[in-house]
Amino acid sequence: MQVYGRGRTRSALDGFNIAGNLYLAALMSTNSEPAFESTSEAHCFIQPAHIPVLINILNTPGPNVLAFEILQEVTGQSMDPTPKTWLSWWTINRDKMDLVGHQLNQTRIRLTQAQVRSFDQTMLWYLPEGVSHAHVPIDQRSMAEQTTIGQWNQWVNTDVKNYVADWISINRSLNKSFINRIHGWERIWSP
Repeated sequence: MQVYGRGRTRSALDGFNIAGNLYLAALMSTNSEPAFESTSEAHCFIQPAHIPVLINILNTPGPNVLAFEILQEVTGQSMDPTPKTWLSWWTINRDKMDLVGHQLNQTRIRLTQAQVRSFDQTMLWYLPEGVSHAHVPIDQRSMAEQTTIGQWNQWVNTDVKNYVADWISINRSLNKSFINRIHGWERIWSP
């Protein structure tokens, strides 16, 4: 890998390259736990220099499945999982491959497809209309207040939980794509 710049930039790039190498080593591990973990974040640390290594791993039964998934994730290509096919593609495309650009595009696509259901936030922070005091226990309230509180709880259990679930889903999508790559750089650059 050719590195430009001096000092911290070089060590950051070297650190990022080392992280990718470690993920590749985990991918080849006979211990299934590190190999499993490597697929969840490996694409965030893969550099163009790692692509030939992943292509070579396609020859190894077991890790070849994970290598194929990572190759598809980082390149956006859906090809036959044979090393010959991928090597041929890499020979033609290695000089024009933009891994970061591909991941940015994938993030953009995921975000445009994401939908977050809304909810009335004022209902969350204030007592429901018809409920007098917050400190009164439920069993000491009138039947009308208990019904109102029950409806409010039902609202929380549907609308608010849906809103939170939608954001968790978006967060997973962002983590799966470019955000982990950014955080990876931040971890390397942090003192």
